[in-house]
Amino acid sequence: SERIPNHIHTWCYAHVLNLVLTDTAQILPSTITFFGLLQEAQVFLKKSLKRQQFYSAENPVFKLGAIGATRWRSKSDATTKIFGRIDNWTTSTPLDPSHQAKHVFHELTVALQKISLSPEFNTTVRSSATGLLSKFLEFETTVIA
Repeated sequence: SERIPNHIHTWCYAHVLNLVLTDTAQILPSTITFFGLLQEAQVFLKKSLKRQQFYSAENPVFKLGAIGATRWRSKSDATTKIFGRIDNWTTSTPLDPSHQAKHVFHELTVALQKISLSPEFNTTVRSSATGLLSKFLEFETTVIA
């Protein structure tokens, strides 16, 4: 204000809200676990071409999104990509094709199950897939999503 006396500072409330949500997501144990799971699943599949092929066989259209520290919407985008939006769950039936195209939860869990049962993978990979699958199927995960 000393250099430019007529300057009016306008707060960007979207940025302020993002900072609040980011801080909240880093404090609550349940959100730390939830977003860690989303990131862990994305890294698990991305780490191996063979795992990507198992996932792509179930869902060739949508890739899982990484959660970036600097992207404002990365947590929201990653969550929506896997679980969809609440209006998709409340306004359409689960068997409706337009409903299924908007999230990849089913395809992701099927791919993880196939990886966990496949003899093409070593026991470490199969165990990791089983662990991820069980975390995705937990009640707490679906409630947070």
